[in-house]
Amino acid sequence: MAELYPNAHVIGADLAQNVQQGTPTNFQFIQTDLSEGLPACGDPVGYDLIHSRSFHSHLKDPLAFLYHVDAALKPGGLFIVGDLAEGVFSRDKVQLRSRFPTDGEQNTDGSWTRGWQKLWLDRIIRDLLPVDALLKRSPFSVIFSKNYLCPVGWDGDGFDHGAELGEITLRNIQQFNFAALPALSADGKFSREELELWIDAMEDEFKNKKVYLKWDLAVAVKRPATQ
Repeated sequence: MAELYPNAHVIGADLAQNVQQGTPTNFQFIQTDLSEGLPACGDPVGYDLIHSRSFHSHLKDPLAFLYHVDAALKPGGLFIVGDLAEGVFSRDKVQLRSRFPTDGEQNTDGSWTRGWQKLWLDRIIRDLLPVDALLKRSPFSVIFSKNYLCPVGWDGDGFDHGAELGEITLRNIQQFNFAALPALSADGKFSREELELWIDAMEDEFKNKKVYLKWDLAVAVKRPATQ
């Protein structure tokens, strides 16, 4: 975004340290715990736009985070939220069933990726609200919401920027799978060895099948202060 909009001041923030090298001069990274509030942007009125991706579902209190965002935005400022939604789909956009290591030779048409997703949602998160439903509980006015199917490691049969989108989505899911290992191992339903074999099965699935993941996206605007 900093490269696309050189006149903007772009701030990235995360609990983990940024390791990207050679960032533009109009980009600043701040390592911080966003559940405690957003860093100041340098404009006393607040941010023009805040974008949160794959974040709120990992918070103990996502609604409190939305109020932090509201406090940091200027009146009329935009809040863009995107997060992975439940479901894995075939190339024909048919939702796939879950496949688990306990299935053995059964359910060979099921999706390892969908099984992993379901395990994570059932055992770790448990209460994933769709983005627009979450925003409706917040101080924002939702002006746009939509579900998207994103290709994983392929071009989506002619999507705009499909090859790039597919590669980004593949890297994201690969990184997430390895990052999820400690939590899923500690959960105890499957052993570390089973989980690592499961990740290998997902890698084969990405190579040999063309699948989509579903994303929720919503855009909201900060309401003007009431008198």
